[in-house]
Amino acid sequence: MLTQQQVTQWETFGFLHLRGVLNADEIEVINAEYDKGLNKTRDLMDSPVGNRRQLNWPNMGPDTPFLAGLLEDPRICGVAEQLFGDDVVGVASNGNHFAGDRTEWHPDTHDPHMQGVKFACYLQPLGSESGALRVIPGSHKSPLHDDLFRVPRKDSNRRQEEQTGLGVSEFPAHVCRSEPGDLIAFNFRLWHASWGGTSDRRMCSIMYYNNPKTPEEETANRQMVAIVRRVHEGLEWKEPQHSEHWLSNPQKSEKRQRWIDWLRRWEYVDAD
Repeated sequence: MLTQQQVTQWETFGFLHLRGVLNADEIEVINAEYDKGLNKTRDLMDSPVGNRRQLNWPNMGPDTPFLAGLLEDPRICGVAEQLFGDDVVGVASNGNHFAGDRTEWHPDTHDPHMQGVKFACYLQPLGSESGALRVIPGSHKSPLHDDLFRVPRKDSNRRQEEQTGLGVSEFPAHVCRSEPGDLIAFNFRLWHASWGGTSDRRMCSIMYYNNPKTPEEETANRQMVAIVRRVHEGLEWKEPQHSEHWLSNPQKSEKRQRWIDWLRRWEYVDAD
């Protein structure tokens, strides 16, 4: 569980670096399941993988039981519940493969009413020049969140070298140097990026959504359903985020069933 100091850090800076959450044996299992997901995704692509900068896939099927189960792991789910309440919803466990040397600065959402937490688990040791996650502390809050749109940025994912402005590594930021087993939890609105990654940078992500409690949050949640649908289409996903196996809830988990009911009610399952 988080200490009060960690909760204050989360609220102030928008992220937490949780070191050594997963042990070496668990990372070995994750790597094996990750390879299954990556190979399957490559096989299902309509066009050659070639120089694709990023591949994504869901880890919520029967082939990746450990990664699917991390959504309900109290070491992770318990943190999300402490940050957003016991009614927080586990929505995704994904695999991510990066082949480029950068991820440009961006937040995962601009909407202040769409709240949640993403846990990033990198499967290699990463530093400032090898693709470690970079974050701008406090950028989950306005006005800083909005002011950052005014800063000219270069080093885009489109490799438009003629762009002017600050490069990814030139932004004043915190570099989350990490080891396998670490988890980095960050607010969806936090600005983040990476620099210097190799052609085989591996990450698993686990996401939780805040259960809407105001009309504004309900509107933001409905809009997110449409965004999820567009994102999955853009990423050319061939499988649904939530597999029939996961939705069948074979272990009869009360927590998972509550999440499943929520995902169906808000039509996230239909968006798959």
